Amino acid sequence: MPLQQFVHLMNIIDSSHPSKEDLMKIYAHIKHSASQLDAFTRKLTLFMHDLTEKHKNQNDV
Repeated sequence: MPLQQFVHLMNIIDSSHPSKEDLMKIYAHIKHSASQLDAFTRKLTLFMHDLTEKHKNQNDV
């Protein structure tokens, strides 16, 4: 969902002429979305690492 949020926020910027205050709000949302995306990416990386290790261990048996 964070990627969808980025796209939505960029569409708002592209389709309107946001005020400085609106841009600051959009920036805050982008920052939040980036944090969510980073957390998801870290979890996905850990999951893939664990899955790879599990697969390696099953092949060793």
